[in-house]
Amino acid sequence: MAELKRVKDRDPEERLAWRRALLKRKGERKRDHNRLVRVRIASLKRTFRKAHVAGDESKSTETLKNLYKSLDKAAKSGVIHKRTAARRKSRAARLLRKNQAT
Repeated sequence: MAELKRVKDRDPEERLAWRRALLKRKGERKRDHNRLVRVRIASLKRTFRKAHVAGDESKSTETLKNLYKSLDKAAKSGVIHKRTAARRKSRAARLLRKNQAT
């Protein structure tokens, strides 16, 4: 069995390779997570628009709450910018107000 070396006991080249591999794995995990969050937001937006077009006010408001929550969490974790989240929330609310006024 191969002997495991601690990072501090490795050569500089070996240390660099270890660090690059670590960052690559970390980036892959982060990319997968960000993609899942974006897909969830897109799905909620789609559901909200369909409920809006159908005129289902209760489903629209419920989906809007979930959309707000998802956008805030995505902005907090850095998946999207906080102003992007605010803009999307504003547009969704404006669409809902337009539906209620009609």
